[in-house]
Amino acid sequence: MTLVSAVADPPVFIFRDSTIDVRTNNYIASRARANFPYNRINFPYSQATGRFSNGYNIADEIDPSTLLQGVNFASAGAGILDATGFQTYGDVISMIQQVQQFAIVRGNITQLLGQDKSAEFIAKTLFVISELVIRFVQLHMLTTLPINGMGIPGFVQLGSLEFRIVSIPQIGCRPSARLLNSTTSGLGCLMELNNYAQAFYSTILALLKKLSSELQGMMYSLGDAKTMTSIVMEPETFCEHRAYAEKPCYISESPNLRPNCSVYLFWDLYHPTHYAAHLAAITPFTGT
Repeated sequence: MTLVSAVADPPVFIFRDSTIDVRTNNYIASRARANFPYNRINFPYSQATGRFSNGYNIADEIDPSTLLQGVNFASAGAGILDATGFQTYGDVISMIQQVQQFAIVRGNITQLLGQDKSAEFIAKTLFVISELVIRFVQLHMLTTLPINGMGIPGFVQLGSLEFRIVSIPQIGCRPSARLLNSTTSGLGCLMELNNYAQAFYSTILALLKKLSSELQGMMYSLGDAKTMTSIVMEPETFCEHRAYAEKPCYISESPNLRPNCSVYLFWDLYHPTHYAAHLAAITPFTGT
């Protein structure tokens, strides 16, 4: 059973980045791809499908599959700013473009259902937005961090009233960030990035509270990923069996994988294992 069926089959629209990209980038000229082994190694036939995971990712746990059940617009590399994705990976579908695509889909739904039923449909829709940390690491290196509402007011203008948002985890303690903070005593957490995570959570929470007080019927859940991933303060959370990998988990690099990825938080430098993605997906749906 997917999470959609567990919550009375609301339509679900999914936005943002590589935590929830289910192979969008396989179809564009992007360097941000996961269509190589060992991705999805822990599933039948071990066939890589463009998911940055040893199995399924967060979006698979939610599972929109037709237009009137929802659409996954996510593109690996999509950033807070368009430039952060384009500069690093070439062609990506930015968050602004994803919202524009949703607007087109909303127009198609209006043609199918009519104006009144379309408005009712959108009002019952869940919007899942994964604010991944790769963008924050890039922003840390490229520019000052713009803490803002991530376009949530724009979704409200399009008629949506229900949101499931996963905030920023302990990004300064991820394998990728630890590589940026190598010291003589080892690979320590980059605390400036953890401070960004806390600032983002506080800002988005205040925005959601404000909007929900102004808009009758608006509902939201905000997953506090910073607290949920406090385990990353411990170093042994990585499925690849070396301290911290500096490259993606290509089969040509002969990575030494631990036998049971389900007990680890990270699959690669940035992305959660299948089991961690499952927890990240189910928590906003089942929490208070």
